[in-house]
Amino acid sequence: MKNFEAFVVKKDNMLKLLGIFVVVFMAGSMAAAVLYSDKDNSSSNNNNTVDTLPEPQTSEFNYTVSFDANALKELGTVKLVAFTSVLDKELIDNAVLSKGKVSKISSKFVKESLDSNDWMYLADLSFKKNSLSAVAIAEIFDINYFNSARRTDFGAAKYITITAPKYLILHNSDLNIDRNFPLENNVLSALAGLNTTTGDNLIISGKMTVNGKVIVSVELSEQRNLTQEKILNDSAAQNIDLNSIIIDSNSPVTTTDLNYQIENQSSAGVNTNSPITIS
Repeated sequence: MKNFEAFVVKKDNMLKLLGIFVVVFMAGSMAAAVLYSDKDNSSSNNNNTVDTLPEPQTSEFNYTVSFDANALKELGTVKLVAFTSVLDKELIDNAVLSKGKVSKISSKFVKESLDSNDWMYLADLSFKKNSLSAVAIAEIFDINYFNSARRTDFGAAKYITITAPKYLILHNSDLNIDRNFPLENNVLSALAGLNTTTGDNLIISGKMTVNGKVIVSVELSEQRNLTQEKILNDSAAQNIDLNSIIIDSNSPVTTTDLNYQIENQSSAGVNTNSPITIS
């Protein structure tokens, strides 16, 4: 996940540059509006008409936000990243679709860094009903177009709906101000770990762009899953190694299977409980 987080940092830098562009553009627009207003007012005075005040102009501001929430519903869509040297998007997209679990793909290639030979395949995958699982993700990661040597850098997170408070405290680090922002909806969407389930207690953080009282954009993700952490802590207290659970990508895994493996302390497996941080 380190490299995925690195990508997020790069994305943030890009957003900052876009923010600067927006500020410069709006400053120019405001200057033009003032000049136009002065010209219009001068014309109005010459015609002995009553001056009208210009419409107030609003600006977009970026804020960070963090709050507690409960997981509600899985939306069946996953954001996935994997490393590849095969720069044929259609070829990889078709390979993903051939697994039979995904119905729709929106993908692109993102350069890890200017001096790197590796590219990231970044995709939003819409899964068929009841097809999304850790096993399905593992099968996609096994596609031979992906760089298996960097398997530990692959990442996936699913979109879910979450509960939202009546008010959010928005923070703008550039202006060093906080804002109490009311929400009209009590449900938001966010990215979460694959093991997050309905009812889990989460800590959510992200970014929000606001223009006056209007939300322009919002990006939220799970930072901690307090429910799953408690399960892990309780398991550790009982000397149960959840990371030793075997997931066989060739057969479906049921809760009974997992409970049986926990009870019998299997000695090898795949860790699906590592935290995921995506913006």
